[in-house]
Amino acid sequence: AMTQSILCIFFSNIECLFTDFKVPSDLQVSLIRPYLYEKTRSLLSYLDPTRSASSVETEKFLLHEFQLSSQIYLNRFNTLKCKSDETFVLFCARLNSLLDYYLDS
Repeated sequence: AMTQSILCIFFSNIECLFTDFKVPSDLQVSLIRPYLYEKTRSLLSYLDPTRSASSVETEKFLLHEFQLSSQIYLNRFNTLKCKSDETFVLFCARLNSLLDYYLDS
């Protein structure tokens, strides 16, 4: 569950960074791959090489592999709690990411 939550937030943040810095699409997957967990990187070896060059396709594949659906996003949004060492800004960012993923799915 932790990997799934982190994956959602990671892709949400990385999309903003790619847009802000105008990162070319052909470099995006190469830039994010080193920051993925080993298990996540190994899953990418099952993705068709023509699809793995696209960050959008990579994201879709990983979210599918981790079985992240609209119902799971909604449940996580409704049950998310602020951690004791977490600022409200960070908590709101996590809530916002889950809501965005729910609406996108």
